[in-house]
Parts: sequence; structure tokens; C-alpha cells
Amino acid sequence: MYKHILVAVGSNPDFTTLQSAIDMARDCGARLTALHVVDAAPHITLMADLEVGAAIDAFETQGRAIVEQCSRALRQAGCDGEAQMWATPLCGACIGHAVAAAARELDADLIMVSSVNPGWLRIYAQNVPKDIMRFSTLPVLVMTRPFEVPQQSTFAHAAA
Repeated sequence: MYKHILVAVGSNPDFTTLQSAIDMARDCGARLTALHVVDAAPHITLMADLEVGAAIDAFETQGRAIVEQCSRALRQAGCDGEAQMWATPLCGACIGHAVAAAARELDADLIMVSSVNPGWLRIYAQNVPKDIMRFSTLPVLVMTRPFEVPQQSTFAHAAA
């Protein structure tokens, strides 16, 4: 079975995939690494008037908060593992590449990641699960969940 599971954790506060990874790690007796990758590059190009260093610091501060939440969840579950934060370089790398590289470096034997159907927004967003599968030779378990439109949205009212 699996000995070391790496779970990619995004900035979404819903830790459903992390909880699934904790459950799987317990069932397998595996070590678990929760990995959050900070990717400031796509946002930096939109920040013409802001200081780049301050923006990167803000992304890293948010990343450290996510890592602390993951660490807390691992401790509360009594799961053998740790949470880490990696950052992509500002030129050329994507989140999926960083996750695949981390899995190789940490000697993981399974990668778990969540996937949400972003609807028409997919033309603007990275497809992290697809990139992980492209750059990794490890098995990748993609946890899918539906895209939820907030109730205040005009789309929700149009459907009613």
C-alpha cells in the first residue's frame, strides 16, 4: 500500500481533500505531507501600481496561515505528517510542476489533489490536477467536487 501521501492544498478554506487524505493515511499507515504552493506570478502582472515585494509577502503570509491550519488539522487527527509551503519561481513554473517536484523530493508514492469544475472560468485558471498528472510519474488521486455558485449570483437567480 502507500507509505507517503502528498496532498496538495489550495487557498480554499474547505479542507475536504485534506480530511480524505488524513483518512487514507490512517487506513494505510502512511505518512502525510500537506503541501500548499504559493504562486504569485499570475497576480503580479495585474499589480502595476503595487510594490511587488509587498505583494509577494502578502501571498506568503496567506500561505503560512494555510500551512498552520493544515498542521493543526494533522495534529488534531493524530496523523503522522507535516504541512509545508513551497513557492513557484516568478518565471515559468506552474503549481502542478511544483507539486510533482515536491512529491519526488519528499519520496511520496501518491499525490492527492482536489478539482473543482470552474465552469467558464476555466479559460483563465490553471488546471492544477492536469498539470500534476503531466509532470508526475506517481499515481494521482483527483478528488472532484461540484462548482457551487453563490446564492447572490445573477446565475443563481436566473436558474430559479
